Amino acid sequence: GIALPGGGNEGLAAPVITTASATQVSGIACAGYTVEVFSDDDGEGHVFEGSTLADAGGHWRLSASLTGPNITATATDAAGNTSEFSAPVSVAPTATLKRTVPAHLPAHGLEELSVRSGRVSLGQRNKATCATDIG
Repeated sequence: GIALPGGGNEGLAAPVITTASATQVSGIACAGYTVEVFSDDDGEGHVFEGSTLADAGGHWRLSASLTGPNITATATDAAGNTSEFSAPVSVAPTATLKRTVPAHLPAHGLEELSVRSGRVSLGQRNKATCATDIG
């Protein structure tokens, strides 16, 4: 996986995968960031599935035939800084996973994660944060 000790790569927050199926994955990241989606059997991102851009609201979606069984993603800003991998999500061929904000995200580099009135904020201590509406 990708580890960012000491705040490397500006300590960018990893994207959050909110919906995943065998043919599509979507989630939230900072607006304008490039989100790259990966899969493998361990959550380490061995197979590149594709990339997409988070819209002005921070929402992103990639439609592809995903290799799986685990999907993860990274976010890259305009300066080329890349986040750690997101928390892996298991994808069954016919199942769809929907979740909002996983409780275990702080272990994946997020120091600050909050949801208020349908808005999620992603960030790390002493680093830039971003917020986006969910729903």
